[in-house]
Amino acid sequence: MRNLVVAQVFVAVLFMLSSTEAVAQRKAFIVGISDYENLSDLESPQFDANEFRTILEAYGFNVTFLEGSNTDRLNFNNQWGEFVESLGDTDEVVIYYSGHGVEMKGKSYLIPVDAPSPQAAKNEQGLAGELISLSEMMDALGMRNVPTVIWILDACRNNPYAQKATGTKALGSDTGGVLQTQGPVGTFFFYAANFSQRAVDRLANDPPEVKMSLYTRVLVEQIKNNPDEPVTFVAPKVQKKVFELAKKGGVDQLPAYYAGLSTDWCFRSCSPEVASASVETLSTTIRTKDIISTVSRGDVRKGIESFSTLADNSDGNAIYLGSAEDATKCSEFEVSDRFPLGCNVLRAAKNAESGVLGKPLTVRTAVNMRYRAPTYATGQAAKPECAVGVVPAQSSVVLTAVVSTGAQGEYYWGVIGSSHKECSDKIRFSNPLRDTGADYDPVVAEYVDQLNSSDTKTRREAREKLGEHISDAKLVDALVKNIATSSYRYQIGVAVAISKAENGIDKILSDDARIELNKAAKATKDPTLKAIYHAVTQ
Repeated sequence: MRNLVVAQVFVAVLFMLSSTEAVAQRKAFIVGISDYENLSDLESPQFDANEFRTILEAYGFNVTFLEGSNTDRLNFNNQWGEFVESLGDTDEVVIYYSGHGVEMKGKSYLIPVDAPSPQAAKNEQGLAGELISLSEMMDALGMRNVPTVIWILDACRNNPYAQKATGTKALGSDTGGVLQTQGPVGTFFFYAANFSQRAVDRLANDPPEVKMSLYTRVLVEQIKNNPDEPVTFVAPKVQKKVFELAKKGGVDQLPAYYAGLSTDWCFRSCSPEVASASVETLSTTIRTKDIISTVSRGDVRKGIESFSTLADNSDGNAIYLGSAEDATKCSEFEVSDRFPLGCNVLRAAKNAESGVLGKPLTVRTAVNMRYRAPTYATGQAAKPECAVGVVPAQSSVVLTAVVSTGAQGEYYWGVIGSSHKECSDKIRFSNPLRDTGADYDPVVAEYVDQLNSSDTKTRREAREKLGEHISDAKLVDALVKNIATSSYRYQIGVAVAISKAENGIDKILSDDARIELNKAAKATKDPTLKAIYHAVTQ
């Protein structure tokens, strides 16, 4: 009976895993909540959400759509979970939300349709448990390594325990407002209101035929008029127009936005002209203070030689160093994946200091190694280069050049001249059967190799085949030793294979193996992987 329960759990988990496609897709999660059960109703969200659904579907998005009674907390979480599990590491994602929102103790929450009234909740902690945490939604996306995420929040983050403000999307705080969330690289936030402001549902002078909120209708207009314009251009235009219209209606509303993209992104597709004009090419952005000062002293020949040498050094794989904005805000001892090599290295890159070149630098947080720093060619939309490996935290790298990309050269990349991996190169992952030199069937070892394949079908077949060959505890012990430090794909593959063992989990799982799997379950932050481990070891 126990194995039957485990099997049922894994059928569900495998179904979720199989929904991730290998090819890039455009997906959207759209929510509009107007008629709240215990809070004041809002007029526009249902119209806002439906309009956005129409636009994104016309632009080729696969849309998950929630409105009305489908937006209770349980269904919201279930639908969100399924949406996240469907995402691949090349997908482009848009999340749109129109409805009530609050900020409490520095955290932002979206409010489901069945949320309790402020009077029913005894305290903020109790209320928070009934809401949808924005930070937890962001964490879930981070676990899937989604490269591009566009957030559009037409809601206001305010404290619901303060006085209510009729006709606004705030629950009433005069000291709340937008929490300026800064997501990881690849994230862009559209906020309907700025700090200490409320997002207006409707203006007093709006004619009856206007159904959408002020912010969403301006944003929709800009997208329809300029579908191939980067969001970094769209957001300031929306901000300016909403502010002007709100002023005329006697309201203060200045939308905010956070730009964390390393490439251009457009709602339909970025036009080649915009892409090629908005970002400097690799060859024009290589510079250091030493070379510039050499040329300024008049030693042109030496300067040219230095430039050419540095250009040669730029021919290699690259890692992201951070943005100009983060360089002005970060602190020396701060650890963040927004600047994987640390604040000091980022600032040196921004200031064109050659001291960061040619010497070992410690990687603070793990970072993808790309084929090269992003470049933009005429006739092609801006896209990130392929990942050819992962540089782990606490390892050392030696940079041979620093290059900048972006409309104003605002993103910095470090080139590793000694590394020349191609996009077609397979990243070699450890295989405990081969690495230990143990006497195992080479066919089984090949299945273990395939658990890390970039091809979804190959990985699934390898899990199945490996499960058929697992028949004793000795093999399981070898597979799970130090599994917590192995790749994500390897961990899922091994755990699923163990669950499929024909002799039954109890007969092949030793005490040592259970300890390793429990350690891995505690170490991982991925909810899917954690569920798999618990199912195997229960």
